Parts: sequence; C-alpha cells; structure tokens
Amino acid sequence: MFPNKLITINEDSVNLGILFLFLLIVYVAVYWGMLKYLKEVYQEILKNLESEDRNKIISVVYIVLVKWRLTVVYGAILIFLLVVALNVLKNIFVN
Repeated sequence: MFPNKLITINEDSVNLGILFLFLLIVYVAVYWGMLKYLKEVYQEILKNLESEDRNKIISVVYIVLVKWRLTVVYGAILIFLLVVALNVLKNIFVN
C-alpha cells in the first residue's frame, strides 16, 4: 500500500540538518547572553535615574533589544540560505 521509502536521507541533508542545529544553538546562546547583559545594564541605569526619566530608558532598552534580536535572526537566516545556495551550486557544477 505504501512505498518502501517515504523519505530519502542523503549526506547533504544530514549535513544541512547539523548546520541548522548548530546555527540554532548559536542563536540561542547569543540571545541568552545578550539578554543577561542587557538586564545588568538596565538595572544599573535605573539605579542612577530619577523617576521621571525611567520611561525614556525603558523604551530605549526595549528598542535596542528588539533590533538586536532581529539582526541575529536575519543573520542566521541569511547564513542558512547562503549555505543552501552554495550546496545547490556545488551539486550543479560537480554533476
């Protein structure tokens, strides 16, 4: 009823999967480290501020956090797509 091989796994797909997991681990590590560092900076800034300036600093820290996160995500996606493109080109020119 069903074909014997529904999914074929070759060496390139395994290498691509390992690369994707590596990039995911790097992304999580960078993001976690960045959050930890920004939390320390944020607490230090809040200690030295008067109460009326706190809202400005909260918005600045939030903007920096979101932009940094998006930069890391876009960088990881770009590297992943570059590796896929190079892999496809290698297969085209080798065969």
